[in-house]
Amino acid sequence: MTELYTLLKQSAGQACDTQRGNGSLPAGQNGPYNDSETPVRNTSHWLLTFSKLYDQTQDVQFRDAAQEAISYLLSDEARPGGATFHHRSVENKDSCNGVMGQAWTIEALTVAAETLERDDLLEVAEDVFLSHPFNETIGLWKQVEIDGTVLGFDATFNHQLWFAAAGGLLARHETVSKEVEQQVLTFLDQLEETVSIAPPGLIYHRSLPKFGVRTAVDLAKEDTKLFVLSTLEWTNLTGNRALDAVFNSRVAPVRRAPLSGEEHIHKSAGYHSFNLYALALLYESYPDHSFWSTDTFEAILSYAESRAYVQRLQDNKFGYAYNPPGFEIPFALETFYGDQSREQQKIWLKRQLERTYDPATNRLSRNNPDPETLTARLYEATRLPNLEVELDITEPSSEPSR
Repeated sequence: MTELYTLLKQSAGQACDTQRGNGSLPAGQNGPYNDSETPVRNTSHWLLTFSKLYDQTQDVQFRDAAQEAISYLLSDEARPGGATFHHRSVENKDSCNGVMGQAWTIEALTVAAETLERDDLLEVAEDVFLSHPFNETIGLWKQVEIDGTVLGFDATFNHQLWFAAAGGLLARHETVSKEVEQQVLTFLDQLEETVSIAPPGLIYHRSLPKFGVRTAVDLAKEDTKLFVLSTLEWTNLTGNRALDAVFNSRVAPVRRAPLSGEEHIHKSAGYHSFNLYALALLYESYPDHSFWSTDTFEAILSYAESRAYVQRLQDNKFGYAYNPPGFEIPFALETFYGDQSREQQKIWLKRQLERTYDPATNRLSRNNPDPETLTARLYEATRLPNLEVELDITEPSSEPSR
């Protein structure tokens, strides 16, 4: 039998050996996107793992690794303009990775602040969070480039959801400005309008606000790109052309065509567990919010338990090889159903590890294009109970031992 916490400690110990002199951990390529990423993302992920493991074990190896990772994340290299964190260097893409990149680092700094008693990390996380302009009407944040330039709204739903989840973690601390919590609660209040689902409950990848005409006109004036994407993809996916007149009078066609319905559903399936993980974090922060009793949320959660969803993940490059449902679905099950879901959690964990874990190297280096990032994403499993699974891994190791 393989014990999850033992696996985490072994993998984190290996990661400590790869930590560089400046405190950073090896960068990845953003999975199937093949982006040139800086070490900020993976260092953020490992910081959270080191912090959690130190809290559990009091092993100074993990404390020291966490402190070194913090030093890197607070350096000028990681935050060169004193605004947002530098996550990637890709032509024709922002360097901040939308609000998603910032959410990952805010999440890690917040957890590290708790376990290492570093209130200064909360100040940095709050500063970065509140630097993102928030529109209360639609409940979405704008992106901020690493030099402080304000960009448009982030039109990817999981980005907005994760930024809210990171804000919810941050807002749990009394020293943090109440403005953080106010924005997150407004996001939750608007969530039924912001999230779009395909029957019977799959979350669409894009943020497709179901706005009225007046809000649509205001949005078109403030952020043409989000309005165009929302209108084009909503009409493409649903056939609803109620906003065509407004659209044609306000904006010109965008360069990037929307995904087809099937392409969008395939990609959305690969991100469903990632969305559920963030929803579970938000539930932990705000368990009494009315969203959790809506038909929309019930459909989202039920879809994750369906055979159709399991089948959608087969040969999905955004699934096990990138967004690890074997960690994400168990966390959602534990959060919303408790220990009565443990057997299902074990099934999901077993699926993930048998596809991607290499016991010879203690890394998630099998059957995926980006072992550095997927292994760093073991951090998502630190919030799970100490599950035990019996693994049947017959394929040879895919990389040399470290």
